[in-house]
Amino acid sequence: MIHHRKAILSRKCYPLAPDENLPHSSPRYEQRRSRVYYGTAFPSVDLSRTCKITPSTLIGSGSKIGSNTLVMRSVLGEEVQVGDECRIEGGYVFEGCKLGNGARIKDSVVGEGVSIAEGAIVENGSLIGSQVRLGKGAKVSGMRVSIEEYDGDVESGDNTRESRSISAAVFGY
Repeated sequence: MIHHRKAILSRKCYPLAPDENLPHSSPRYEQRRSRVYYGTAFPSVDLSRTCKITPSTLIGSGSKIGSNTLVMRSVLGEEVQVGDECRIEGGYVFEGCKLGNGARIKDSVVGEGVSIAEGAIVENGSLIGSQVRLGKGAKVSGMRVSIEEYDGDVESGDNTRESRSISAAVFGY
C-alpha cells in the first residue's frame, strides 16, 4: 500500500494522479508545488506559516496544520486537525482526526475520527481503528488498537497476564 501511495503522489503512475480528475467532475485536489496536493473543496486547507510539508504528501479539504509541524510523505484526509509541533511521517490519517500538540505518527494508519492527545506516539506500522481516543503521552508501536473489547489474555509490561480489553491496556485505564 505504501509503495502505491508513493508512486501515485510522485506522479509515476500518470495519468493516475490526485489532480487528474474524471471527466464532468469538479477537481478534488490540486498540485500546488513539488508533488504536494491540497483539497480544493470548501473549506480550504489551513496551513500555519511555520509548518513544513514535504513532497509526496496529500492534504484533504478543511484540514488544519499547526505551527512548527512537519508532514512528510503522508496522506491526510478531509477535516484533519493537527496541533503545533507534530510530526507525521509516512502516515495515513483518515478524515476527522484530531492530533494534539507534539503528537507523532510514523509509518502507521490512523482511522476515521480518531483523537490523539498531546505528546502521544503512534509508530512502526500501527493501525488505530476508527473513533479510538489515545490519551496524553500514550505510545503505540507495531500494534492494532480498536474500541472493540478483546476477551483474551493481555500481556502487560511486567509479563503478567490479565483479562481486559486491549484498548484499556493501551490507554492505561
